[in-house]
Amino acid sequence: MELSQISPYIRVAMDSVIETPWTIEERMIWDYELLFLMEGQLEVRVAEHIYEGRPGDVFFFKPGERHAIKSKGTQTIRQPHVHFDLNVLPNSPEVTVSFKSIDQMSEKEKEWFREDLLSTSPYFIPNHFRPRDSTHLERVLFDLIREHETKPPYYEFRVKSAMLDLLAILLREQYYGGKTTKEGQVEFLSEIRTYIDRNVNRNVTLEELSEKFHISKFHLIHLFKTMFQM
Repeated sequence: MELSQISPYIRVAMDSVIETPWTIEERMIWDYELLFLMEGQLEVRVAEHIYEGRPGDVFFFKPGERHAIKSKGTQTIRQPHVHFDLNVLPNSPEVTVSFKSIDQMSEKEKEWFREDLLSTSPYFIPNHFRPRDSTHLERVLFDLIREHETKPPYYEFRVKSAMLDLLAILLREQYYGGKTTKEGQVEFLSEIRTYIDRNVNRNVTLEELSEKFHISKFHLIHLFKTMFQM
């Protein structure tokens, strides 16, 4: 079995610490890039949209999108990031990380653009968002980086599974975020799920949950089905 043929394909995975001032001029990348801003501030332009990046923000760059990045202020930038192909392609090992605008690319390089499969429903990931809780994302991202850098036996399985885990985290952020209301249903239901998990050794009834959290058991069933499909 060729482990390199299993999708996704991880091109670069590293924890970058960069002194300011720092700039990436406008470019297009051939693959996807996930960038997690841990320290410092960034100004990121994607096409005509300008985003202000603060610690805890996620940026997601897609094949063929014009974007530029520059630091703001004097604080050091720390940005663990991953470049990847969603699917392994015959030329995946040949393709590099682009720092070019399209007019600087050769005809061969222009053929390297991957199909963007993460910009339409139900697999839409925006260019910029702030996770409600970045703890899980940060842990998985650093697990991926560590495996990719140290390359222990069978690391290919670990980095690919970690990348899929990261994509699931990003997609769930959009899914749950779209269902969040001003009453805070996501946080409320997460609290109930935590209670259930902490009492997994016994049978927790709907009546108990209804009484403890002051909600109709029928409404609770409806919310759980809508949010968690269960």
